Amino acid sequence: MAEVWLVTNRKLVKNRCLVKKVESLCRRGIDGVILREKDLPLKELYHLAREIRAVTKQYGVKLIVNKSIETALAVEAEGIHLGSDALPLHNARLIVPAYMKIGVSVHSAEEAKTAAAEGADYILAGNVYATASKPNLAGRGTAWLSRVVQTVYPLPVLAIGGINESNAGEVLKAGAAGVAAISGLLANNNPGKLIEIIKGQRT
Repeated sequence: MAEVWLVTNRKLVKNRCLVKKVESLCRRGIDGVILREKDLPLKELYHLAREIRAVTKQYGVKLIVNKSIETALAVEAEGIHLGSDALPLHNARLIVPAYMKIGVSVHSAEEAKTAAAEGADYILAGNVYATASKPNLAGRGTAWLSRVVQTVYPLPVLAIGGINESNAGEVLKAGAAGVAAISGLLANNNPGKLIEIIKGQRT
């Protein structure tokens, strides 16, 4: 069954009540949360992560913290996520405990190949379609996504970027193990429908 992951952006949530939104999505069946609040000071990030961790534990949902190994360790998250501006993966692997997953954002099959060779546990590949979060970037398309998937197989690839109810099926046909979404879950009046469509697909 395909997985659904939330990538957070508290600025998209009404009244910025991210924790309540996360709980609502956990109830609807998401599989994981990548806490990605780049502009938050470390102390505030820790407090937010602790609140979200309490929710994800309650629902058996995985929590990955973007970039901040310190925060991930402090709240006992399942892993960390590294973007292009983060600590190199091989350095991160020396710091984090063996049980922690390390995910990497990639924008090409070559980047995916490197991440896999360095020991990534999963790949976040995007953007597949045009997306409001990156307005100046054209979507790379499902053929590109398929190349990424084939390059790192059997490593799981989560697809991100402009994925909605109408195109999620094509993304999964391209071989993605699941979908990660920001506005598709946070700014969607009916996120349950998207979750249902994705989780109804077999990978």
